[in-house]
Amino acid sequence: MQETLRLFEISYKTAYSKVKTSFILHSHVNKKNEQQILFNVHISGTQKKIPTGFYIEKAKWDIKKQRCKDNPDINLILDNMISKTTEIRTFFRLSKKQDQEMSMDNFLLEFFKKTPSYDFLSFFESQMNKKVTNANTLKKHKSVLKKLREYCGKLPFTNIDLQFFTDYRHHLYTLGNNKTTRNSNIKIIKYYLLDAQKTGIILNLNLSDLVVGSCAGNRTSLSVEDTQKLYKVFFLNVLTPSEQTSLACFLISCMTSLRISDLKERKRQDFLIGELNFTAKKTLGFHQLKINKAALNIILHIPELFTKKICEQVVNRDLKAIANRFKIAKKITMHVGRHTFATNFLKAGGTVQDLQIILDHSSLETTMIYVHMDKEESISKVNILDSFFIQ
Repeated sequence: MQETLRLFEISYKTAYSKVKTSFILHSHVNKKNEQQILFNVHISGTQKKIPTGFYIEKAKWDIKKQRCKDNPDINLILDNMISKTTEIRTFFRLSKKQDQEMSMDNFLLEFFKKTPSYDFLSFFESQMNKKVTNANTLKKHKSVLKKLREYCGKLPFTNIDLQFFTDYRHHLYTLGNNKTTRNSNIKIIKYYLLDAQKTGIILNLNLSDLVVGSCAGNRTSLSVEDTQKLYKVFFLNVLTPSEQTSLACFLISCMTSLRISDLKERKRQDFLIGELNFTAKKTLGFHQLKINKAALNIILHIPELFTKKICEQVVNRDLKAIANRFKIAKKITMHVGRHTFATNFLKAGGTVQDLQIILDHSSLETTMIYVHMDKEESISKVNILDSFFIQ
């Protein structure tokens, strides 16, 4: 028995001596002055540099320890990679494969199979249910997951590479998703892949090579003239009860900047007080908002307004019908009301600093988008000179 154990130990050490690992930095330096950490594997004279997907400045890398100087999270993942290698060595030695020599191809097969062979979509769903608390965000992520499931059923981590994203973007295009929606889908998928990477999963692509693209939506807004037109239509009482309620919600958003998610949570009495104090559904921050006379006139015109639950889908459907009937050229949804408030506020002489507070933007840069929108509209008015010369 002792002789058997001694021979096993010698054989075990011999097998281990054929595998050497280290972490090195890639020679390429990106625009952020960072280099990617590579997992350098030597097996029986064969070398393979496996991209980890993590980048670091050279000054923050400890060459001797082969670890980051100030990022314990990355170091933990690097430790996990070493642990995986040890598990593969042990598995290879103690399994039926012990009569084979572990080649680099065998190692890589086991290395990438060891963790990422299970379904990414299951990981996506699990993490989504744990982390996402905002109802609207959860709804969006569920939609992304649903489309992925309909596309491929199951998605092993091993099948995810840059070509997969090229093919999937084309699939989203065939579904009729616009460019912003396609980019937003890829952004959310990338978010969960980054999450998977942090847990130690080794991916078949460098996530830094996955360019998402702009996710900024088309900020459609109504002109002052179109807003005034709808305001007059509302008081003509020519709409169906459902349309009247939907237009009321939209116009209140145009007058106050309220999002539909916050509007739905308000009770009638909240508005009649003249000031709203609430926790915003999107940002989860406390927000105060005054109710102006224009919005109050709308609320008082419909006694039952905000006494029943509001359905966003119904509101948007009604708004589309109203826009068609009264020749409003732009596609109107509830969120257009918020953009309309912002652009009209600036046209009326409001300052961008005040607008930032009203919109509850954490960054002035976000609010400045509306300044640029207003500027573009002003520039386009050069066409008014055409009336002097072209009949």
